[in-house]
Amino acid sequence: MVLDADLERHEPVHGAAGGVAAGGGGTVVVGVTGHRGLLGEQARYVAAQARRLLAPLAGTGFAGITCLAEGADTVVADVILALGGRLISVIPADGYRDFQPPAHRRDFDRLLRRSAEVVRQDRPTPDPASLMAASRVLVDASDQIIAVWDGLPARGWGGTADVVEYAREQHRPVQIIWPAGAVRRPTRPGA
Repeated sequence: MVLDADLERHEPVHGAAGGVAAGGGGTVVVGVTGHRGLLGEQARYVAAQARRLLAPLAGTGFAGITCLAEGADTVVADVILALGGRLISVIPADGYRDFQPPAHRRDFDRLLRRSAEVVRQDRPTPDPASLMAASRVLVDASDQIIAVWDGLPARGWGGTADVVEYAREQHRPVQIIWPAGAVRRPTRPGA
C-alpha cells in the first residue's frame, strides 16, 4: 500500500493513540528515529537494545515505522522484521533513495521491498524541511518512539534531537538507546 503524506495536510498515517494502526485496531506502532553513521560496535549495541525493547511485542502484530535512512533506521528496521513486525516506510521526498550514501542503497532497496506499507510525501527534493515533515508523520503515526540518540542537540534542522522534542510535545513515550561513552561520527566529509 502506498499512501501520500504532506505536512500541510498531514494527518496520522495510521492512528496512533487509539486510532487504526498498521495491522488494525489495537496494533502497537513503534516509530524509529536516530543517528546515521553508526560504527560496527554501536550498530550491534543498538540492535541488541532494540531487540530487548521490541521482543515483548513479537507475535502481537506490531508495526515499526521508519524513514529507512542509513544507520539507526536500518538497524532497528531489521530487528522489527526479525521479530515478525510489519515495516512501514516513510519516504520524505522524490530522490530520497539517491540522497542515501551509495553503500546504503542496497539495504534501502531491500527494506523498501519488505515494507508492508510505504508513505510517500509529495515533496520535490530531500531537504531539512522534507526530512522533518517525514519525521512528524512518523511520530504522529506512532504509539511510542525508539530514538537512537546521543542526547546532544541536532546538527541541523530535522535531526534526531528535533524529532525527540516533537515526539515529547505530542506526548509519545520515547525510549532512548545510546551506548555509554560512544561518540557519533560525522555523516559527511568535513562535518
